Amino acid sequence: MQKGDKILHIMNDENFFVDYFIQQSEKVFPELSDYWIISSNIETPFQSAHPKGNRLEWNKNTIPIHAQLAGKYKKIILHSFFINRLEDFFKYLHKHGEIIWVFWGGDGYSFASDIKRWYLPLSWKKKVELQNASAGFLKRSLSKIKSLRNNYKKSALTRSFIKSVDTCATWVKYDYELVKEVHPELVWKSYSYFTFEQMDFSRLVPKAPDPLRLFLGNSATDTNNHFDALNYLKEIGYPGSIIVPLSYGNDRYAAQVMKYGEELFKEKFVPVREYLNLDKYHDLMNSCGIVWMNHKRQQAAGNIIASLFLGRGTILHPENTIYRTFNDLGVKFLNKEKLKNPSAIDFSLFSGNAFIIESFFSIEKILEDLKNLYA
Repeated sequence: MQKGDKILHIMNDENFFVDYFIQQSEKVFPELSDYWIISSNIETPFQSAHPKGNRLEWNKNTIPIHAQLAGKYKKIILHSFFINRLEDFFKYLHKHGEIIWVFWGGDGYSFASDIKRWYLPLSWKKKVELQNASAGFLKRSLSKIKSLRNNYKKSALTRSFIKSVDTCATWVKYDYELVKEVHPELVWKSYSYFTFEQMDFSRLVPKAPDPLRLFLGNSATDTNNHFDALNYLKEIGYPGSIIVPLSYGNDRYAAQVMKYGEELFKEKFVPVREYLNLDKYHDLMNSCGIVWMNHKRQQAAGNIIASLFLGRGTILHPENTIYRTFNDLGVKFLNKEKLKNPSAIDFSLFSGNAFIIESFFSIEKILEDLKNLYA
């Protein structure tokens, strides 16, 4: 088959999705695609092991050659914008066919130069406090100017990427709606790397939900908006334990959250600093009746999906694009106001969420979406 009839995939070497995706792709249309698995150092052992993967050295010297070859394909699928020196690739690419971008999350949200839009008021205040800690006025001022300049540069670059593609592939419809403001002609096609099979949720056995155990956030990253959630729980006098995973992310931020949480809730604030494998992580979530992800943007998708499947009372911020996408599908969420009287929460309201999750992420649906993406 000539390259003009084939599809090219450009993907970073991430073994947790690359090999699984290639399996999906070859099942739908065998031999239709070429898979470039890129690394800046070809000497480093690759994580991906699929025999169909073509492992390429990707740097400033090789990109012009790769771009020239890529232009001969019918379609190019970029598996996120988290591709090193992507601006160089676009510079040298003489576009031939459709370019599809698979929206991951953080790679698309960089289009916004005003990052304050992703924070709730108290969490933004705490972010500024952390940035200003142990710094004099001049250093703070210079740091602020540098941060604004970097955000603007990242925004401009991401906007140029969005304008360079034809199609946005994502299962989160409202992520597409967000970036469409940058590129009004951008086409949306639904696709998810997640499948029910891959997530292996069939092994999870939901426990009786405990309304006095609340699972808050997914990491030590400040877009979790921990402080606003903790402040609300204090204001309403939530009587239960608050489990807060802080095992990865920013250590200074984790310390800041722990100090605040322990001041407000003493021993009822339970930070989780050790790394947990997926089974233990899901067991911890399963021990809680409430799961609160307070992000204003798409984040912690796997955690949210697991929580819904387990029938937990799941709280999301109404501006979160995952909330809006699932709400359209009929998924039932918990309103944070219900935490004022947790013993009165009717968890049977969330029992239908597992069926919606299983159907929406079924391998049959994902393969159909992939066929549509290739059409």
